Amino acid sequence: MSEELDHIGVVTEKEDAHRYRIKIQPAGGCGKCRLKKICGQGDVEKIAYSSIELEKGDRVSFYYKHQAPLLASFLVYIVPLLFMIGGILGVSRIYPDRFLLQALAGLVFLSGGWGVMSLLTRNQQQLFYPVIKEKISPEKKNDR
Repeated sequence: MSEELDHIGVVTEKEDAHRYRIKIQPAGGCGKCRLKKICGQGDVEKIAYSSIELEKGDRVSFYYKHQAPLLASFLVYIVPLLFMIGGILGVSRIYPDRFLLQALAGLVFLSGGWGVMSLLTRNQQQLFYPVIKEKISPEKKNDR
């Protein structure tokens, strides 16, 4: 079951064929909240992915893919960590008493993990963008 929380924004600029810069309009309950900039609901601009053609000034409804934060966390933290642990364990098998070399190998493999993570996500950036669902007509009232 896919649960999506829709947000409202205004297109401020077209980045390329399928990416638009949108300014997020805070929901009604965000008005006095001190954390609205942290959660991305303050006066924030983000790049969003869209399969529909839009123009500057269009009001749009968009959502975040629910798996994107989990996938991003896995790629940013777990992949490099696994590389680092693998490097330390591999070098400790070859040189069991050389702790400085093991630590250095851990740092080198950690950097390699970040490189692999970068390569894995290079062509998949749209997975992490908010997705524009629809263009909101001027007659449609904002229910927030």
